[in-house]
Amino acid sequence: MERRRLLPLLCAVAVAVAASACGAGAPPRIPGPEFGSAVAPDSFAVLFRTSAGDWTAVFHRAWSPRGAERVWELARRDVWAGARFYRVNPRVVQFGYSGDPVRDSVWRELTIEDDPVVATNSVGRISFARGGPDSRSFQLFVNRVDNAGPGVERYDYDTCCDGGYPPVGEIREGRAAFEAINDEYGQTPPQDSIRLLGSAFLERAFPRLDSIIGTRVVAEWR
Repeated sequence: MERRRLLPLLCAVAVAVAASACGAGAPPRIPGPEFGSAVAPDSFAVLFRTSAGDWTAVFHRAWSPRGAERVWELARRDVWAGARFYRVNPRVVQFGYSGDPVRDSVWRELTIEDDPVVATNSVGRISFARGGPDSRSFQLFVNRVDNAGPGVERYDYDTCCDGGYPPVGEIREGRAAFEAINDEYGQTPPQDSIRLLGSAFLERAFPRLDSIIGTRVVAEWR
């Protein structure tokens, strides 16, 4: 989305910025006019504090330049604070919706252009969910198995679905905590209801979902 098209959207939600702030000195969870002014490092590490335990992932611009820039914005703003792991199946774990419908409605519209697939969706690697060309925004999935190769053509995320799913990072530490994420609901939680109703809906209908407590950039390499 071009910058001139972003301004009306950002101004429309400015009233929610104070309520969605990350804390003193941190960028707001809902971006303002400063959005996009920071340049992501070549690589950076993000600590994910979750209800199932903590894990750390490293993200690489070389794998997905636009994707890495977006993860940098999301992680340092702590946008995923409160996000449930709402799709947990044997192949992937997906998250993104924070449970705050106002916050999520903004980031859902801030889509980024596609990147070519230059790395593979092997176990532990992280990619953006997408629903067609140039539709990546703020939802990620983590591969639990190697999603490429002979016999898995239906799930070959390197090649399927109009361009594939470029990996943007990979889990480096805390795999045991990641694998401990509750999978009892599978992929039953409906994303439309999560988007519209947020945490109130999930707490009532799927109370044992694990969630992200917060994210923090803990290392960077430029």
